[in-house]
Amino acid sequence: MGMMPETFDYILDSIKDDLMRNYCNLHTRCIQSEQRLMITMKFMLTGNSYKSLSLVFACGGTTVSVIMKETLGAIWDRLFPVHMPPLTKEILERSAEEFERRWHSPHCCGALDCKHCRIRNPNNAGSIFFNYKHFFSMVLQAVVGADYRFMSIDVGGYEQRNDGGTFQTSNLCRCLEMGNIRMPAKKPLPDSDIEVPHFFIADQAYPISDNILKNYPGESLSKSKQEFNEQFNKVRRVVECGFGQMTMKFRMLLTPLLQHPATIKLVIKCACLLHNLIKDREQQEETFIPTERSNLIPETEEVVFGNGTGIRARDDLRRWFDEHGNVRRR
Repeated sequence: MGMMPETFDYILDSIKDDLMRNYCNLHTRCIQSEQRLMITMKFMLTGNSYKSLSLVFACGGTTVSVIMKETLGAIWDRLFPVHMPPLTKEILERSAEEFERRWHSPHCCGALDCKHCRIRNPNNAGSIFFNYKHFFSMVLQAVVGADYRFMSIDVGGYEQRNDGGTFQTSNLCRCLEMGNIRMPAKKPLPDSDIEVPHFFIADQAYPISDNILKNYPGESLSKSKQEFNEQFNKVRRVVECGFGQMTMKFRMLLTPLLQHPATIKLVIKCACLLHNLIKDREQQEETFIPTERSNLIPETEEVVFGNGTGIRARDDLRRWFDEHGNVRRR
């Protein structure tokens, strides 16, 4: 089923009390918690239709739909605080240490990007879910750590906004602006007196700020900026790896999702959560790296807001890479 039996048992033990149903005089036997979870995981891991699942598990299609929503709701409520806790200063500090150890990128707390999950256009929705890539989708915005785990997600973006527009309306943006997410304190880079704030790394669609850095735009760049962009792009692909690993594990994301938008949102959220859970329980260390760069945003004129703190931080970080980066990557 794409996970170890011990992992399945762990999920079942965590949610079985929420899935238990009482017997009644209309049914000789109710659907047990084990089978409810089996139906749900079969859909998540294979993408089989509700009709196919109803035939395999000998129950009605409507029953499968109800079981899916109830089970996914229980998984999210019970396991979200354990395997995808809210971002804290301590979590971000540990993430920055991991990025420095694995990717030689100090002060980076996570890689930020969006994934457009294909859906069937809901009834009476018009073109609201039609994206700039010319298909119907629901947007998953995620911050991914150095170990390809999802640290923070926002699901539900739509319309023809680019990734930067999705970010501006996301909970992550509001929390950063209001100070609800406490970034680690500004401090000098390793073996240097250059001070740079901690940041999330993103592509050219995102606005640069003191919390979000991206590479230099344009083509006619100096050798120093080109080398900096190479290192930055290598680190930023961590989020693409996270999306790729999740999609190949939960293959229902390879085909358009046919459910109601509220159910689709829950399915995507639980896919991210279960991705983390499987990594936590099975200590997986995949190193999937995208071989194509077609999904990278073209390096065009960048969007800037704020007082230029992010631009200065990027220049300071480039200076540090010029002096120390090549030595640390040997």
